[in-house]
Amino acid sequence: MKLQEFIQRYDGRLTESDQRLVVALFANPAESAFLSATELASRAGVHATTAVRLAKKLGFDGYSDLQQRLREERVEAHDLAERVRLRLDKMSDGAIMAALIESEVRALRQIPEHIPQEQIDKAAEAIIGASQIVLYGRGHSTALVDLMGRRLRRSGLNTIQITHVGWETGERLLEFGRGDALLGFAFRWPHKGLSKLLEHAGDVGATSILISDLIGPTIRPVPDIVLAASRGSLGESQSLTVPMAICNAIILVIAQLDGGKSVESLARLAEIRQHFLE
Repeated sequence: MKLQEFIQRYDGRLTESDQRLVVALFANPAESAFLSATELASRAGVHATTAVRLAKKLGFDGYSDLQQRLREERVEAHDLAERVRLRLDKMSDGAIMAALIESEVRALRQIPEHIPQEQIDKAAEAIIGASQIVLYGRGHSTALVDLMGRRLRRSGLNTIQITHVGWETGERLLEFGRGDALLGFAFRWPHKGLSKLLEHAGDVGATSILISDLIGPTIRPVPDIVLAASRGSLGESQSLTVPMAICNAIILVIAQLDGGKSVESLARLAEIRQHFLE
């Protein structure tokens, strides 16, 4: 079982310090596998004992056992290309644009290492089968809520966009129930509103999908489908390029699986637009 699965299956509470450690751990797994508990904790900005406690929470005898698990997962990936990549990471010639592009491309190429195609397919199938799709995000992720809202509506699907959870949220969720889907976004730190929506989705029998970065496995309640991938190493620019690529992949799979509904809806949209242009 992979280390991310240990984290997802842990049914206890992960503190903010635990979450910081998880983010630091998976920001660069090939390097983290060889960091001591003190070094990893320093990168995460927490006390070294937190790393030991987290390892024991997840069922390991200690941090060294957790570290060994990560090393076993990374042994095949830590080849010549990986070593060259690590060298390039340390190079800096002031070319900001080139460094940014390299960072983004590297993060994009790593997506399949974190998210198998089967998970993308499962998310697409859940969305296709839903009468309503609730989209939730806060902060920068509201841009992704808007993007997916438009793309899904163009595909002929019904969406509800939520960027704030409060007393009025209940009214918007009156018809949300079994067979529907919640698609949430969370980066860096999860908002309490997401936990509330995940709880509600579980209560009514809806499928919950999370698109996230490396905090994904720490989210509670655990979503039905977690699409979590690194947006870049610590210290690098962590933009929305990676989650946007995941969104685009879901949209394309929906079009592939929905029996032509997306294509028909897009054709109808073109007709309606033409009507208003005449």
